[in-house]
Amino acid sequence: MAFNLSHGVWCWLIGVPTGKKDVKLGKNYFKKYSCNSCHVVNMLGGESGPQLDNIKSKMKPQEIFKVIKDLSAFKKDSKMPNMDISDEVAVYITLFLLSL
Repeated sequence: MAFNLSHGVWCWLIGVPTGKKDVKLGKNYFKKYSCNSCHVVNMLGGESGPQLDNIKSKMKPQEIFKVIKDLSAFKKDSKMPNMDISDEVAVYITLFLLSL
């Protein structure tokens, strides 16, 4: 399966910082998938999931991506639903979370 990823996303995949456009797209996906109904970001959101501000100090980008894709791979008793998020969307959400 091929993705039509922006230059910024490809840069992230190889370890180069990305632009604001990709972060904004990730923020939009974060909202679209209602991640903020369980997670607090910038003092807004639900409280049933962990606060995600400064998550980059606790997890590597690859770990954040994997948790978005399938938390049960890390934590079997997780209450986080599998949202069936595509790899492309998970990359954008990861970029947004890394910007916090």
